[in-house]
Amino acid sequence: MLYLRPIARGIRRASLWLGFLLMGSANIIAAQSAAAQGPAVELKPQDVNLWEHRSGPETAVHISAEEYQTLRLGPTDVEFEIIVSENGRVEQAEVTGYTKAHVEEAKSIEMDRAFKPWTKNGANIRVNLHDYVSLLPPEQWADVRVPFPEPWDLRGASVQLRRTGCYGTCPDYQVTVSGDGAVRFSGHNFVLIPGDHVAPISSDAVRELIRAFEKADFFSAKDAYTASVTDNPTQTLTLNVGVRTKNRH
Repeated sequence: MLYLRPIARGIRRASLWLGFLLMGSANIIAAQSAAAQGPAVELKPQDVNLWEHRSGPETAVHISAEEYQTLRLGPTDVEFEIIVSENGRVEQAEVTGYTKAHVEEAKSIEMDRAFKPWTKNGANIRVNLHDYVSLLPPEQWADVRVPFPEPWDLRGASVQLRRTGCYGTCPDYQVTVSGDGAVRFSGHNFVLIPGDHVAPISSDAVRELIRAFEKADFFSAKDAYTASVTDNPTQTLTLNVGVRTKNRH
C-alpha cells in the first residue's frame, strides 16, 4: 500500500494538469472561433427591432403574485447586453440595468433564445445589442379547461386581432386571417398604412398559426385579463375553429 500512494498522487496530479490543459485549449479555441467570425457590430436601441428578429415563443420568468406586487412599481425586466452570432444564437449575455432578481433564471432563458440573423451588405453579421427577460406574475387560466377541437381543419377557421387606440400614439387597427389564407387589415390611427387592405398567405402558414394557439391551450385561457391602467389600449384576440369561438381581452 505504501508503494501505491505515490502512484495515486501522481495520477491525481496528472489528471489535474490534463484538466487545466483541456480547459485552456477550449478557451483558446473559443477565442479563435470568435476572432474568426469577426467583431460584433454594436446596434443602438433605435436600430433594433427585437420583435422582427426574435424566433420562437415569447419567454419570461414567472414569479409569485406577492413578489410581482413588490416589483411592479419598478423595473420588471432583467436586461442583458448580448452578442448574437451570424446564425442567430446567443453567444454571451451580461446583466445590465437595475433589476437583480432571478438573474440566473433570466440568463438561462436569454442564452436559449434564437434570433433571425442581422445582415449587412447581404451577409449575416455578429451583433452586440440589449435584450431583456420579463418578470411576470403566475399564469392565469379559466376555472375549467376547455380542450382544443379535435380534429380540426381550415374550413371556417379564422384568427382576429383588434387593437384600440390609447391616450398616446398606440396603433389602432384590426387584422383577420381566414382559413382560406386571406389576410384583411383595417388601419385606423397611428398605423404605417391606413385603410383597408387584403393580401393572401399560404394555407400552411394559416395552419401553423392555429397550431400555435393549440399549443398555447388558448381555449383554456380566461376571457379577460385586465389591469388598473386607464391609458393603455385594449387588445382582443378572437379564434374560430370548427364550432368553437374564443374571445380574449
